[in-house]
Amino acid sequence: MKRTAAYIETEAMLMRMMSLTDADMFQLIETSGLDYLKWQCRDDLRAVDYLKTQAFYWNWFRKEWYRRNEEFVVLYDLQNGEDTDSEYAFWVDEFGDLQSMTLYGAYRLYHQEAMAGDEMDKNYCHIMTHTDRKWRKQVYNH
Repeated sequence: MKRTAAYIETEAMLMRMMSLTDADMFQLIETSGLDYLKWQCRDDLRAVDYLKTQAFYWNWFRKEWYRRNEEFVVLYDLQNGEDTDSEYAFWVDEFGDLQSMTLYGAYRLYHQEAMAGDEMDKNYCHIMTHTDRKWRKQVYNH
């Protein structure tokens, strides 16, 4: 999949703001992609082992990640690449005190919540429908 200039710029800006290296971002996306795959396959290790090696899955997952990056930037008004606020994603802890996350914590939470959303599930079902026969035959031999 070719990444557009906007996706590249957005990812570079977010990495710079959160002090992440290319390796850090790769590991975050890979771990998230594997977790999502395990959840979707209901821990069917044979299906996970096959799908995690397939370019179509990773191309789809990265596209979804890039789309959410764009949403995250808009949500926290980060278009100029400046960290205008050091507190993000507020919640009340068990003691009733207001707590906040760093930008990195809010970023990870945003992606985790999106992976549990209906829109991502619909997109996943769409990609699996179009590749269904091929991977099911490989995984289940029928």
